[in-house]
Amino acid sequence: PLAGFAGEAAAYKKPAIVGSYITEQEFIEAYHILGIPPVLLCHPSELKQAILKMKNEPLFRESLGEAVYHYVTNILSSKQVAQRYIQLITGR
Repeated sequence: PLAGFAGEAAAYKKPAIVGSYITEQEFIEAYHILGIPPVLLCHPSELKQAILKMKNEPLFRESLGEAVYHYVTNILSSKQVAQRYIQLITGR
């Protein structure tokens, strides 16, 4: 849920709203190793409420922005990605 635009925004501490038909539990299962990227995940029918939450709750928005920045600079950093490839290749 942190592809393209959302990933670029994260580099500037800007959180994203990600609309998906996949449930949060399904994301948890799919991302069990790296954790779900800190985005505001919502069903498409709840998009308006998600936008209003981001607009009306600046502390939530800023906190999510900090969390997603930490995620991309630590979990998705080129060094960490390379380390995971090395682990995959070496079996460690």
